[in-house]
Amino acid sequence: MNNPLLYISCDYGKIVISPDGKGNVVISQKRTNGTYGEIILRVDEMERLAKGIFKKRRDLLPTPPKPLQQPSPKPSSPKSYTIEQKRKEQGKGAYKPWTKEDDEKLKELYAKGVSVTELADFFQRGTGAIRSRISKIIGQ
Repeated sequence: MNNPLLYISCDYGKIVISPDGKGNVVISQKRTNGTYGEIILRVDEMERLAKGIFKKRRDLLPTPPKPLQQPSPKPSSPKSYTIEQKRKEQGKGAYKPWTKEDDEKLKELYAKGVSVTELADFFQRGTGAIRSRISKIIGQ
């Protein structure tokens, strides 16, 4: 028998589901009382059997394993700035949503060759915000 696909241990014994190397699936059970049973199914039969079982018994569907996640690092201290502070440094437009009108004006001025620094002054935002928005709406 090849490597097991599934190994289940329960009160009644052990169940092993394995390929047999000939395109079949072997379900074998060694019961706690020492008896042994085996079912050999073609793969397509196994798929139909599984679909039939899971159609009737949704509770038997395996729950997918949760992905391993690294714990997110906890901030060592609260943010070192507030939006109000950033607006004082970068202009009144900092961290405000872009409007359609802003986007149109940005496209127009950028197409005319206005520099990022001048655009930042015009929109009262940081140069990083201007570059990011240009990249998003123009794709450059």
